[in-house]
Amino acid sequence: MSDGSSDLPPDPFDLPWLLQTWRSIAGQTQEGVSSQIHLSSHTTVSGWELGRIPVPVKRLRELDRTYGADGALFDLALALGTPNALPARTVWTHNFSGEREPVWMWLRPAPGAGRVEAVARWAAFAYHCDEICDERGVFCVAKTSMVNPALWVELPVSGWVDFGEGELPLGLGLRQIDAMPAAYVMGDGHSAAGLVAPHVVERFLADTAFADAVLRLFGKGPEVIRSIFSTRRGWDRVDDLTASVSQHLPPIAGRRLAYQEYLDLRMGRGLSRNDAATLAAELLPNDRDRRYRLRKVTGENVRGVEEGRDSPHRYLRSRLDRVYRADGRTGTEAVHPEKLGDTFVFRFPKFWVGPVWFAIKATDDQPAVVRIDWHDNHKEFRIAGGVVVTCRQPGSDWYPFRLTCPPGWSITGGMGWVDGAEDINLGWHRETDPELEGTINQNLLEAFEVTTADWDNLLHRHGIDPSDPL
Repeated sequence: MSDGSSDLPPDPFDLPWLLQTWRSIAGQTQEGVSSQIHLSSHTTVSGWELGRIPVPVKRLRELDRTYGADGALFDLALALGTPNALPARTVWTHNFSGEREPVWMWLRPAPGAGRVEAVARWAAFAYHCDEICDERGVFCVAKTSMVNPALWVELPVSGWVDFGEGELPLGLGLRQIDAMPAAYVMGDGHSAAGLVAPHVVERFLADTAFADAVLRLFGKGPEVIRSIFSTRRGWDRVDDLTASVSQHLPPIAGRRLAYQEYLDLRMGRGLSRNDAATLAAELLPNDRDRRYRLRKVTGENVRGVEEGRDSPHRYLRSRLDRVYRADGRTGTEAVHPEKLGDTFVFRFPKFWVGPVWFAIKATDDQPAVVRIDWHDNHKEFRIAGGVVVTCRQPGSDWYPFRLTCPPGWSITGGMGWVDGAEDINLGWHRETDPELEGTINQNLLEAFEVTTADWDNLLHRHGIDPSDPL
């Protein structure tokens, strides 16, 4: 894909320019747009494109649909003000919401840096970006995505990273880089095992002619393909966290941003209090009081959160965190577990996609193993005394987290980012790959632009039945 470096967008790259340019790319007139979204006059669209009138979030979504942007316009519009919304940092994480959808990440350096460098990690793969650029940064794009695991982006120097879905039109002149051809397998992360059926892996390792045919079919990224087709099994390990002893676990639940931080975050996203209230209400539409009446979220409720007041609405602060795309950085909220014997079951709300934490308190300092299960994934770690661990709830399916510990131990947990918590996101073990369809993960085929028919034909030529049991 062309990087578009010869036709960069203007500086500043702002919402009025974005709306005007996207409409032009879509071949729409202001009058036509006004008619399609039922405005009384095209002067409203003109006012949006000149920056004279704020764009309500409802209208921004309608523009996205009218232009056939599939969410890309909406995501990019909210991402414009990230440097004003969030402090620069070195680690950014995100779970995409759709399966097999085009996605992008926007890398922006600190002012005056003149370049952006990052390592993006997804599952067993990594991509290293090192580009000279101005403050508008670069966009790394991929043709397919998954909701789990998360995409992790590490920067050697603090900067900003945003994530979005849908294709960005080349007519925007954004500098776009296709990340997939330069991807490689990175050690000490998630294993590449399970992307290909075991009997196909064994054939690849034993049959040079078959291996060569596979490499030719996939074309780009031969080292990545060779690693995927050579990996027999995933992680099966116990992490030792005994050095992270905390006899007195710190108070975690209830940490929150100060008023100005909340205000900067909302304003950086270009949202009014009423817009934020609308989006927060959509995340938990069945928020009812004890008399089973729906509780409407209002702009005044959002003001209350900003001013540090408690809200009568369930998980409103966490919902606003999702609305502002802060990935848990606005604070923490506790979620009370169900206790089944020595197992603590945490059912986080469905809207939450992001970091979760568990504060585990032992009865003594003797090391013991704690096991955490989520769907068909599990991980084990050894602790002594007490420790706070963190991982992520993806947005694919609503499965509870189950933590099993020795008798007498206690566990509390919740949503949000906890500084200093032990990160247990990597190294989970999975016996089977739920994304494996037949002999190969379909996301892998789409990422390398290989059709299912071409893959099945290759297997037939080498005497392998695509319908063979795994």
